[in-house]
Amino acid sequence: MSMFNEILDFLFYFLVGLAVLRILSAFVKIEVSKTSDDEFEQEQIEKIVKFIHVVKQEQHDDTFYWFDQDTGEFLVQGRTDDELRQALRARFKHDIFVLNENTMLVGPDYDTLRAI
Repeated sequence: MSMFNEILDFLFYFLVGLAVLRILSAFVKIEVSKTSDDEFEQEQIEKIVKFIHVVKQEQHDDTFYWFDQDTGEFLVQGRTDDELRQALRARFKHDIFVLNENTMLVGPDYDTLRAI
C-alpha cells in the first residue's frame, strides 16, 4: 500500500507542477504580448511622426527658408507661397507641414491650407 501511496503522491505533485508551469507560461505569454504591442505601437508612432513637420520659418531678404522645428533639418526655400509649395511637391510626397497652431499643408498637392 505504501508503494501505491508514493505513486499517487508522485502523480499528484507532478500534475500540480504541470498546472503551475502552464499558469506561469500563460502569464509570460501575456506579458510578452503586452511588450510586443507596446513596441509595435511605438514603432508606428515613430513612423507617423517622421511625416509631420512643425515648420520654423526664417526670412532673409525676400526669401523664406523652412526648417523642421524639432530636428532643425532644412525643408524648402522660396520667395512666394507657390515656390514653397512647388519645392514641397518636389521633395516630399505625403508629408504634413504645420505652419502655426491653426494652419497646415497636407501632401501630395500642398495646395490647400486646412485649419486644425
